[in-house]
Amino acid sequence: MPVSAPSPALVLDNGTGCLKIGFAGEALPLHTLSTCVGQVRDRQNQGMLLYGDDVLLSSNYFGLRPSSSASSAPSPLFTDLEMLRDLWEILFSHKRYMNLSEAQLTDHGVIVTEPFLAPPGVRQALSEVLFEDFQFKQVLFVPAQQAVPFAFLSGPIAEERDEDFLGNWGTERDARESLGLDALPGVHTPAKKVRKQVFAPDAVRWYRGSRGASAEGETHASAGPSEREDGDAREAEESPREAGLVGKKKRPGETLQDAGGRPATSELRRRKSDRDEGSKRTGTKPASLASLSTLPSGASACPDNVFKVKLCGLVVDIGFSGSMVVPYMDLQPIERAALRTSVGGNLLTTVLKNLCGFRSLNLERNELLVQRMKETNCFVSRDFDRQLERARQEAASGGATCIERSHLFKEVVLPEYGPGASNAAILSFFKSPPSEESLSVASAPSLAASGTEAKDASLSSAAASGAGTAKEERQTVRLCTERISVPEVLFHPPDVGSSECGIVELVQRSIALLPRALQPFACDQILLVGGSSQFPGLRQRLWKELRAVLPEHWPVNIYTEVEPQFSVWRGASCSYADRALFDLNAVTREQFNEAGTAHCRPNAKHAGGDVSFY
Repeated sequence: MPVSAPSPALVLDNGTGCLKIGFAGEALPLHTLSTCVGQVRDRQNQGMLLYGDDVLLSSNYFGLRPSSSASSAPSPLFTDLEMLRDLWEILFSHKRYMNLSEAQLTDHGVIVTEPFLAPPGVRQALSEVLFEDFQFKQVLFVPAQQAVPFAFLSGPIAEERDEDFLGNWGTERDARESLGLDALPGVHTPAKKVRKQVFAPDAVRWYRGSRGASAEGETHASAGPSEREDGDAREAEESPREAGLVGKKKRPGETLQDAGGRPATSELRRRKSDRDEGSKRTGTKPASLASLSTLPSGASACPDNVFKVKLCGLVVDIGFSGSMVVPYMDLQPIERAALRTSVGGNLLTTVLKNLCGFRSLNLERNELLVQRMKETNCFVSRDFDRQLERARQEAASGGATCIERSHLFKEVVLPEYGPGASNAAILSFFKSPPSEESLSVASAPSLAASGTEAKDASLSSAAASGAGTAKEERQTVRLCTERISVPEVLFHPPDVGSSECGIVELVQRSIALLPRALQPFACDQILLVGGSSQFPGLRQRLWKELRAVLPEHWPVNIYTEVEPQFSVWRGASCSYADRALFDLNAVTREQFNEAGTAHCRPNAKHAGGDVSFY
């Protein structure tokens, strides 16, 4: 009798702002569910709880979340397990989502993400719900930030240059003057004297000693020049050992392979990078997950490939409840340098909600509407003070209250609620992708002087929008400087009375806690993920701020995916795509019944290695 194949494991990204679920080995989750639970305020249905799309169709509700109480802001930990269980039940069993029966759940295993360094008590409580209430066959907890590098190393990923990097400043000269640099990322200048930064021998011994390697005397050369040089000058300085497959250039008619031996195809998932000097000059690609797992632990190829395939870096996770920075070495997080701040998407939504209230429009009881306005209309300014002054001058030129003349002005038409309202129209407001017009200012030269044509276009657009609003009698919100001042809180939280530090200072502090020899390699690969990292211009602004405060000879590279809100889910999915690896590390229902929650601990035996750094 043939044995049936085991059911694929479910992957549940337990984000505090949004839950994502799908099957292990897939590139994207199948369904997402907001953690916002709406408690109706109407007298007829007072106390009724709304979930999912039903919350979007209501305009008057109390926003409840399982990660926050009535008197506190959302935290990275779930405190209301009953509400979380209801959300899980909808996600697992409702016909809109996974639509799995109780019998089907007993045949599945589940991979659950949790915040890095989460207390064991929360993990034990979640494991009881998963095993006792849903009867899962296997459960595996994975730290969210530890899974992120696997989303970038799970296969060959095509390099994508920022074509609009210069466009945001106008010309190369304007950009260099604004940034205070001699050259720009991705822009070649005449060849200069090449300098190499040599990896400290003691750091090599420290790393190789943890891996059990015998060789200790070699040093590793890492690309870290302070000036830009062209590819020919770089290749002339390379040693024969470095000119292998990883540094091999593609020739006509030849298929270039990555370090794992997988051919680079044209059908690749793309990512963005601000500056990757090594891969631009040598064509380096990160190794695939399969190639990393097949390397012998004592082979000499392991130390040589660590920094070539970028297994050392920094995860910057800007989520709903806060921001967290976690350095990693050999795909293992370094706990002593992990830092967190409570500045995240929830704080930004609250700031925008308060600013809208000052304009005599109370959106206090429609949290998701304000969150959608923030996601589709706000962006990060390259030079906040300069752009704010420009907006003030434009408004003053047309009168004390003529904000329509500002290049930042935008009138947002709100969906129409009440009797006779179309549910499809309301849902389209929340789920339709943002139009190009809503982010046109973010992609335009924000620091260049505006001409009369831009002002006339702004006025005509505002007049047309006003005419349409008057005709349809639709409620609108007029946004201007709020579009850049709200995301600016990520860099300067004291502007809204917070005592937390910004993300730039958070990255600085985390790097300072690392061993000195590893610090340049941490900023060489910064992985920017999280739902609140989707603001246009955030990556370029973060690179600019870090480039100004870090040593000049340190390389600063920031990578992000097209959909960074799914990076944690994708990392967990790719890291345990192999069913055998999942079965090896997961806790079974039998083990839970015998030993209780003692087995439910975060797993650290990823394919990248089993060495933890404290």
